[in-house]
Amino acid sequence: YELNPRIAKEFLFTGSKMGAERAYQMGMVSFGQLEGAALRRALAHFSESIRKDPDFAPAYAWLSLTFSRQAMNGFRTASGVADSARVLAVQALALDSELAEAHLALGCVHFRFDWDLQAAEEEFRRALALDATLVETHIWYAHLLGFTGRESQALTIARQAVRADPLGLAARAILSFGL
Repeated sequence: YELNPRIAKEFLFTGSKMGAERAYQMGMVSFGQLEGAALRRALAHFSESIRKDPDFAPAYAWLSLTFSRQAMNGFRTASGVADSARVLAVQALALDSELAEAHLALGCVHFRFDWDLQAAEEEFRRALALDATLVETHIWYAHLLGFTGRESQALTIARQAVRADPLGLAARAILSFGL
């Protein structure tokens, strides 16, 4: 995982902000592993990042996304994580309305928990407009497109995810399962 240059500016500080960055980076590594234990570690790391820097929007967004991925992968029930995912996504947006990950997180809430497909698609498109390299957006957007019967578009988006992250498990999984 490569740190977004805009986010990297946040960490020109010392002390707790550096600890927040470290916890955030460890959360990103755990998030990418997809398995239940790794996602639990990601929750702990992102939570630690927030404790060390309560104004760090990306940690809120990725904590929300971790809850969404846990529900999507069957590690937690949707009803058990929906409220937390929503609050965290809204907080991320409140802290940084131009953060792609925050729009992605809210899109996941709309898609996975609200079943508001139009709102989810709007958030996914906004996230892609802000950061077209964010692989997780491609993955979720491909799911939505496949779910709504737009398989051709979904495959195009899924292939973009694989091109952006050829070794990423989630990007390859979406293609291998045929969306």
